[in-house]
Amino acid sequence: MKTASIMRTLIFQDMRNPRLRENVLMGMIAPSRLAVMTPHEMASDEMKQLRAKLTKEAIDDHQMAQQGGTKSDLFKCGRCGQRDTMYNQVCNYCYYSTITTVTRLVK
Repeated sequence: MKTASIMRTLIFQDMRNPRLRENVLMGMIAPSRLAVMTPHEMASDEMKQLRAKLTKEAIDDHQMAQQGGTKSDLFKCGRCGQRDTMYNQVCNYCYYSTITTVTRLVK
């Protein structure tokens, strides 16, 4: 059963990535290596570039800006006890619409 699944994956990859087939036929990729390659390794160069671009965009979208925020003395630093802080509120898109308050010291 597992072998059939691997063969279906290889055949499907072959249709989407003719360069992979060429590399195997020309001996640049050994059949033993092909048998243990992940789908990410078998992907075409275009697909690898697309994945890298989407990953970078997702990381950029989810990083909080280090500049800005609201200055406040409502929050106290747990390490040093100072109250000269800035805070940002971040909406978590999980099961519920919860808001997390992230604070940092003003330097």
